[in-house]
Amino acid sequence: IHVYVGLASAAFFLAKLRRAGFRRRVPGVSRLLLWQRWISWSLTFLYSAIYITGVLALFHLPARWQSAAVNAHLLSSVWAVAPTPWHSGHDRHRATPPPQGRSSITGR
Repeated sequence: IHVYVGLASAAFFLAKLRRAGFRRRVPGVSRLLLWQRWISWSLTFLYSAIYITGVLALFHLPARWQSAAVNAHLLSSVWAVAPTPWHSGHDRHRATPPPQGRSSITGR
């Protein structure tokens, strides 16, 4: 199950990375502050580390390398715990379209 969840989250990660990329300004997103992009870039690094070390942990490597891959996977996963829900909750209104008949700015 762990591998399937990782593959599913990697698909969402790649889709988000494709849309936002490494630009400071994202098309269709207004009022984007630089510190918000820094959080996104930090999560890009952390999730890349999670996926790479997760794949490495699946291979039959020497015990020392296997242990290092597993430890790096666990550490990067723990470090991503705090900023992920904050980033997801903060940007949730940008990820979902407004209900029909309502403006996304005024809410009317």
